[in-house]
Amino acid sequence: MSVPQRPTPVGAQPTALRLTLVLALLTALLSALLSAPTLGGNRAEATNTPVFHDSVDTVHADAIHDLAADGIVRGCTPQRFCPDAAVTRAQLAALLTRLLELPPRSDVVFSDVGANHTHAGAIGAAAHAGIAVGAKDGRYRPGADVTREQAAAMISRALGLTASATSTSHFVDVTGTTHAGAIAAVAAAEISVGCRPERFCPDATLTRGQAASLVQRAKKVEKQPRTGPAPAPAP
Repeated sequence: MSVPQRPTPVGAQPTALRLTLVLALLTALLSALLSAPTLGGNRAEATNTPVFHDSVDTVHADAIHDLAADGIVRGCTPQRFCPDAAVTRAQLAALLTRLLELPPRSDVVFSDVGANHTHAGAIGAAAHAGIAVGAKDGRYRPGADVTREQAAAMISRALGLTASATSTSHFVDVTGTTHAGAIAAVAAAEISVGCRPERFCPDATLTRGQAASLVQRAKKVEKQPRTGPAPAPAP
């Protein structure tokens, strides 16, 4: 005589089915978290734009994100941008040639930039375009840190901005500096806002975050045709 089976209580689920439901819920939750905006970030487009975790809370976050999306800036590592690190002369040449979409040039004219240098092609392109200017001894000093006034000079050359020696700006600390005209030009174009309302800090080292903001603003300025001779070598 067979023993009748007890009916399964209403609402009870087999263990395997409960595990399946839990796994489905966790998968949906993980997918939602991955597609949500990063805290402190700007946008969460479904692109391959890198997310630099050390820059999301900086004042330059928008500029860094936008330029990274355009392939103009790159990180110091895959996950870090190092916004407070100094920018070298080689790196700024690379930034500006990417901004202008200049093809690399192999005919580098500077004695201290070898063909195997990481940014040799960019330095060659920037030099050929009259953006990068070396010293009188024929060197470019690619590993030297860029000062704020040197960056102003390179950006003004890149965009063809008027940078005469008689140009003036509202910055009280640029009178008599080598690149006073270029500083006035980038200020007039609203590319640089100074280190403080009335100071430019021309001798201060440019940081990677600051460079990103400068280049982002430069993107909005229409490039002007270059007139006149190429700039003389920097002192």
